[in-house]
Amino acid sequence: MLTHHRVLWPLSFLVALILTRLPFFSETPYTWDSVNYLFALDHFSLSESRPHPPGSPLYILLGRFLNVFMSSGVHALLGVNFFFGWITMVALFFHGKTLINTSAGLIGAFLFLLTPLAWFYGAVTEVYLAAAALSALIGFTLWRALFDASQKWFLFSTLLLGISGGIRTDLMLFLLPLWGFVLLSMGQRVRTAIYASLLLLAIVLAWGWPLVESVGGWEAYLEQADIHIKPFLKSSSWFYGAPLSGHLKMVAKFFLWMVIFMGPLICIVLWRTIKLKIWQDPTFFIQRKRESLFFLFWVGPATLFFLLIYIAKPGYLLILLPPLLLWVAHIIERHWQKKAHQWWVLLLVSLPGVLYLLSPGVKGSEIKLQIDQSESQVQRAVK
Repeated sequence: MLTHHRVLWPLSFLVALILTRLPFFSETPYTWDSVNYLFALDHFSLSESRPHPPGSPLYILLGRFLNVFMSSGVHALLGVNFFFGWITMVALFFHGKTLINTSAGLIGAFLFLLTPLAWFYGAVTEVYLAAAALSALIGFTLWRALFDASQKWFLFSTLLLGISGGIRTDLMLFLLPLWGFVLLSMGQRVRTAIYASLLLLAIVLAWGWPLVESVGGWEAYLEQADIHIKPFLKSSSWFYGAPLSGHLKMVAKFFLWMVIFMGPLICIVLWRTIKLKIWQDPTFFIQRKRESLFFLFWVGPATLFFLLIYIAKPGYLLILLPPLLLWVAHIIERHWQKKAHQWWVLLLVSLPGVLYLLSPGVKGSEIKLQIDQSESQVQRAVK
């Protein structure tokens, strides 16, 4: 049974990803960021936006490694995304299994497989699927560290947290409060906190020092970051000088994308909240204090950043997807005891994934659609 859980299910997830992702891989880069990531496979230069600051050195290294075995840089970055998708499913499975049981883990992994947001970003050359993978993996290891009182799991999560910064810097910053909460809640000795902090610092320096030196030092790095990042903040966040209308537009995008890409999942959570009448029971969260605070620190920092500072693409939301999927898996497993009922709920929740599969633009036809649209615009302009 142990081998069944540790080997068979991860292998099954691998097969499921092959069947649902490989046939729909894009053959071309997606957005300018994708183009710059491809350029960085040949020549890494932040000053030339290859890629743009703050930089993703470990993501580029993964792409370069796979590029040795792939026919093109596009396929290499798609291979990196495929790996991150598999990691996400495995982490969700084991977290759900630890949280409740094997069935909950399978529900979480299944929902991720058919979530349109994860499906789409798993088929294009973007970095955002790494957010889901590292959020799921770090969330799982920190959960084990907290509830098993395990120093081993905590140090492993520290290693992953440091690595996450080299893939997307914001990932490390968003998950750092959760790491700190677990460290304080475990009641570890000062020595453990020092060891973990030094480990995190060493990993960040391992990728951060060469990154900063590649542009000529810390002042030059900050200058590049200021040139490439601050204009976007000034146009979207009221705290950086954007008009209030621009800030409200950013907030509206956040909620709209949440509804579009995670609507059915959110409906399950809201339905369960209303059914339990949680607002009438002030002891509900007190009785589950550590669990509630864990999930709050997991989703809170990123959510506040998206609402107050910046969010540009739906892919940013992928860091919030693992905790939401685990929450929904918990509800489905606990409320619907009969497997037949669970499958009906899963089919309803997964319906957007089925619609996504049948939508235009999937199966590599996105370029043809853009060309057809451009030709129609030209014809209308001529007329």
